[in-house]
Amino acid sequence: QLVAYISMAFGNPYGDPYHIDLVGTFVNVLLTLGADVISLADTIGMSTPEHIGNLFTSITKEYPGANVGLHLHSTRDASKEKIGAAFNAGCKRLDGALNGYGGCPMAKDELVGNIATEDIIDFIESKGIPSEINHAELLKALQIAAEIFPPSSN
Repeated sequence: QLVAYISMAFGNPYGDPYHIDLVGTFVNVLLTLGADVISLADTIGMSTPEHIGNLFTSITKEYPGANVGLHLHSTRDASKEKIGAAFNAGCKRLDGALNGYGGCPMAKDELVGNIATEDIIDFIESKGIPSEINHAELLKALQIAAEIFPPSSN
């Protein structure tokens, strides 16, 4: 399975041209090259819930047969709104990382990291959707991750 990421699908900090249609062009190129999965990524945490909904809806409408997901970075406080926006736009695949570890040195806020896997699971289960997650094993994984990476406030 070939997974392709469009790493600054929500804009960039460099002032380069950006428009939803440009993202659509990149999606088309990646699909033409054989990508099985497209992940629209906000690696610097600049997306808003509205932008997430608009971009995801636009791309999935233009490419209805494509397997499109999201890879978002966010502060922990803002991540729940972003998860909700993705869900409300019909997103069925959302990347996460245990405790939200990871980030981008170009983000405007040093607290911006990956969306936490456990926050995604909590959101899904709050909607009554079974996650099929073994919560005991998830807790073990979170404990191991905390030993490897010291807890942060993101």
